[in-house]
Amino acid sequence: MYKYQYIISNDSGDDYPEYLLNNPICDCNFDQHPEVENISIVRKKADVVRVRVRFSLDDQQHKEQDFILHRISDKWIIDDIIPSGSSSLVQRMQNVINQHKSSTETQ
Repeated sequence: MYKYQYIISNDSGDDYPEYLLNNPICDCNFDQHPEVENISIVRKKADVVRVRVRFSLDDQQHKEQDFILHRISDKWIIDDIIPSGSSSLVQRMQNVINQHKSSTETQ
């Protein structure tokens, strides 16, 4: 996360990934308000659980995302968000870091 924040804060380019301008919780615009329809456990292992959340947006669009949650001191923390049919948010941020490394190494 720190590497990603550093790269984004120091990058003056206009090629900011569009998906990072969205609300990561619903993978939608920030002006849309998701309403949770269903939450189900996909996988549970000790203090880590993967849940699938189905929700609808203001425009009647339905979406589904998985969340990787990790329990720390009796609080559940989101470790990663995985939109349906897409790579995880952590992986997409790592891709931005890798692209930045590649572009700076070739300069």
